[in-house]
Amino acid sequence: MLLGKSPIISRKSNSCKGGSFWDPQNYKETTKRVEDGEKLVKDFVQMVEERRDIEKEYAKRLQAWSSKWDNSVGQGQESGTMETAWKAVAMEGVKRANVHLAIKDDVDQQVIEPLHAWQKETYHRQRTKLKEKKELDEQFKTAQKEWADLLNQEMKARTEYMTACKEEKKSVDAEREATKNPNLSKSQVTKLQEKIKDIHQEVKLKRENYTSAIEELKAKQKDYQQGMIEVFNNCAEFEEKRCCTMQKYMLILQDCLNVHRTLAVPQIYNESREIITQVDHKADLAWWADNHGIHMEHTLPEYQEYMDNARVHSHTTGNDKSLKVPETQSSLESDHVETVNAIQVRAVYPYQRVEEDEMSFDAGDVIELVEERDDLGWCRGKIGDKEGYFP
Repeated sequence: MLLGKSPIISRKSNSCKGGSFWDPQNYKETTKRVEDGEKLVKDFVQMVEERRDIEKEYAKRLQAWSSKWDNSVGQGQESGTMETAWKAVAMEGVKRANVHLAIKDDVDQQVIEPLHAWQKETYHRQRTKLKEKKELDEQFKTAQKEWADLLNQEMKARTEYMTACKEEKKSVDAEREATKNPNLSKSQVTKLQEKIKDIHQEVKLKRENYTSAIEELKAKQKDYQQGMIEVFNNCAEFEEKRCCTMQKYMLILQDCLNVHRTLAVPQIYNESREIITQVDHKADLAWWADNHGIHMEHTLPEYQEYMDNARVHSHTTGNDKSLKVPETQSSLESDHVETVNAIQVRAVYPYQRVEEDEMSFDAGDVIELVEERDDLGWCRGKIGDKEGYFP
């Protein structure tokens, strides 16, 4: 596998902890990378799930905000085209919430679900051990077995050679001292000299064994490296597959989160601006003057003669209404209660449900009210067989 240079990658020291990669058992740093890769995939999935939940929570808060202020304007003092503009500002929250709920669904379907499936297909746990790591460990052990035996032989030969050299030096020093000692007999000196000859032969033999072990290592080095490279490339290929897969889903995630990839978001604000720019202040003030101001009818009280024991009607600034005693209803004899027709409303904007007990609908759908609006601004209604809450 060829590795290209990259200015954004920081390369650490090329030495493994405790020695070179080629030393026995040092391949474990490489196979551990496979196990670390599994954890990195799990961490990335968790990261994306948290981002998806942020979209869901943001949409829910937008819906609550929109419902609150839409209801507040409806019950407040604003009127006319300005009331419509207020509602346009409030309904932006519902439309934007629908965009983020769509993002949540895209992240689920295009990133989290397929990444879960890839993870399950790629990594396999056998009790507490990762199957893929275990297999690579076994391949490295097989590739290193003969080399490790040769290293042990070389180490043993070197130790024996060094021990023989040490014994040789010790004997030579003893022989040198013996020649200066007048108390030793000639036979003792001769015996010591013969021992030194034997030690010289032993050192020569150990040196031959030692150099032979080194030569055998040199002869096997190429085959050993080839076997190790093959297994290392298997590890690198597995890790490259993980990196490419994660990169792929990182890019898909960015596409899902990009709210400007469609015309939905600009259209939301174009519609809101269109409604707001149509505010007619003069028309609103004229309506107010007609219904609550100077253009209302100004009725003066009329003169009335005093009438004894007469029923005097109240004077009002509008049309006079006299009190009437209700007639006795004949239907009181029956226990039957007439059913009141259900109230139906037409949706102006679409709504995408967030919770299980809510109901989704499109603009133009006719909804039959089941429960009137509560203190939080939520109604319960149904469309055909569908029933649930909506703002």
